[in-house]
Amino acid sequence: IEVKGTPTAWESGGFTGEYMNRTIDPIPQTVLDSIANREFALAEGVVIGDPAIVGRVIKGNDGETWSVVAVVTRGRDDRGRGVSLYRYFLCKEDRGIETILRWRMMKQPSLVFNPFEKREIGQPYQINPISEKVSLDNFQDLLDHSPPIVIPVTKLCMPLILNEITRILKPSGDRSWAYKVAMLERPESFQVIYPANSEAEKVISEVLKRRQSSSALISGESDIKTAIKAVMSGRVKQENIQTLENALTNPQLNENYWTSILDKGGASEAIREKIYGDRYVRLLTLKAMLVPTFLPDF
Repeated sequence: IEVKGTPTAWESGGFTGEYMNRTIDPIPQTVLDSIANREFALAEGVVIGDPAIVGRVIKGNDGETWSVVAVVTRGRDDRGRGVSLYRYFLCKEDRGIETILRWRMMKQPSLVFNPFEKREIGQPYQINPISEKVSLDNFQDLLDHSPPIVIPVTKLCMPLILNEITRILKPSGDRSWAYKVAMLERPESFQVIYPANSEAEKVISEVLKRRQSSSALISGESDIKTAIKAVMSGRVKQENIQTLENALTNPQLNENYWTSILDKGGASEAIREKIYGDRYVRLLTLKAMLVPTFLPDF
């Protein structure tokens, strides 16, 4: 964003199209895709009190795995409106989230969004891997539940505990958790959620129940999402095509379903913001094939 003001009194003047203070270039495409697909996004305007924290382990089609932590704080724009500000930390491999969290607790009192902390490309933080046993003694009763799991706010919880629960629930593949959130754009895409307060717990639980019942937990949806990502990346395999062909024979998966899942992948944003890079042209082409009513717009 464009920053106006001083370190003690600043506001956002608009978007620049680039991430501030990044230390690697380019940013991994699989991470950019996850952000663009709103997989870290809190519902706008609901950051309250302490910063919210979101953790994800993301596996890309290129075989790389990235551990990503987003710290979300509240700010304002130049018209005085509230905005959610995201600061991302990432490192390779699937055990990096624990390292980032422990480093945050030991070395950094706060990792909230700070536009005045200048970082340079090619000079990332250097951290030795940190891993210690995380006790889940008070959370064993939750490990038998099916994700997404909403942890009661009456249980004292920390991000390290959420991360350890996801590691046990899904030892390989994408892992995801959210800490002290009032609401998420896509709560159904998280394995474990720790709400900001009792009201947030009630709202998140109700939204999850409603969305799960309406979607009927489509069988094979993870494979469909993988196939869509493969199309976007241009690395399509025969099994990806077969997955989509098989899905088209499922009467449950109507045009509304395809529109929803492709728009979550960034199709609607690409049209709205006129984003016509190769990845999004492939995505829009796929949408035009799967949703014939979209073809004239495309």
